[in-house]
Amino acid sequence: QFLYFIGPRTPMASPACVAIAGVGGIGAKLLDRLMHDRTWCGMPVDTAIIIDYMPQAARRDALAQRLAEAFPGGRSAVFHWNAAELASTEALGEHLSRFLNGRPIDALLITTGMGFHGNVASLSLQRSNEVLQRMLQINCTGPAMLTQLVATAHMRGSDEKQPPGQKRPPPTILIMSSYSGLIGLPDRAAYCASKFALNGWAEGLYADMQHLRIVLVCPTTVETGFRDNWKKQLGGGGAGAGVAPAPSPSSSAAPGFTASVLKALGMDGKKVLSVPECVDGVWAAFSDRGRGSGVQYVVMKGFWTGVASWGSKTSFMGDFMRRRVMAKMAAADDEAPAKSKL
Repeated sequence: QFLYFIGPRTPMASPACVAIAGVGGIGAKLLDRLMHDRTWCGMPVDTAIIIDYMPQAARRDALAQRLAEAFPGGRSAVFHWNAAELASTEALGEHLSRFLNGRPIDALLITTGMGFHGNVASLSLQRSNEVLQRMLQINCTGPAMLTQLVATAHMRGSDEKQPPGQKRPPPTILIMSSYSGLIGLPDRAAYCASKFALNGWAEGLYADMQHLRIVLVCPTTVETGFRDNWKKQLGGGGAGAGVAPAPSPSSSAAPGFTASVLKALGMDGKKVLSVPECVDGVWAAFSDRGRGSGVQYVVMKGFWTGVASWGSKTSFMGDFMRRRVMAKMAAADDEAPAKSKL
């Protein structure tokens, strides 16, 4: 888990942009993009903070050096954060308050998370409970508490007036969710539950704080080391550990329906999203200055086959979930800029 804060040298002079990611994969590439562009929504960025699970001082120092080189003359800080512990989030709040000294954060980008594949029927109650608790903590509760901390204590309030001549985007929170947070999938019950919960929490946050712009990015499969990482963290790797390989395309419940749906959605013939495609899409959504407050789903296309039709075995829920997913996909297609590759 990995967090970047970007803040102004003078109040409201340039954006304060925050991101959480990993040291590898999508998070690292998004950090590279941030340090290369040094802008957010057309405004310059001159201060950065990284928050990651990194108890080693040497690692924090190395990241701080990178930030200092990327933002010369600006401000930067690097903090350790453990998403699984509320006390760590509370301590982080104290560090942020001292560092920001009342400066608002304009944007928060969260990419933290972990996955798990395992068929519910093959798991013991103890193992299933262990996995579900871990998924909910890392994928939902930890990010939710961090989001609440930043949104309530370090972002502009709904009644705060902007300086004359400074039309700023609304406080923005982008959360890397998943297609698995829109439709239930086989061998992913715990992971789906955590992402459904994350999406629901984010929608509820907007209902309580309607001056925010909340973006929920839902990729399908991306070419990263995500699966290898969660296998290491959960001790997976074999059937005995409750880890099952992804089902093959030939196991789709309704291949004819699947083919027609995927063709209509432009997903046929494409197996996974490349990392550059995913980064381009996330960054385009994150830095879209034309957006107002609200909840925006960005459904990134990809994956092999069958994902839109798994629910066909249970017709009522399957039809309901397909309508939900396809409606969000249609909305994303209508709204996405042509260059965003969404």
